[in-house]
Amino acid sequence: MDLNTTGGVITEVLVTSNLSYYERTGSGIVNKFSLANASSWEGGRGERCSSWKYVSERVPQ
Repeated sequence: MDLNTTGGVITEVLVTSNLSYYERTGSGIVNKFSLANASSWEGGRGERCSSWKYVSERVPQ
């Protein structure tokens, strides 16, 4: 699933000196959600997700 959002103004939110994230604010924000073929979408994202699934039991969470 492609959860794309466009529009607005991208603003950096500083949580700490080592942690920040970006959010969209203002008017004109539009969600564009769609289903995508994971094997061909975004450079083969499905293969990368499969790799994480394979090692997930060994990754601390």
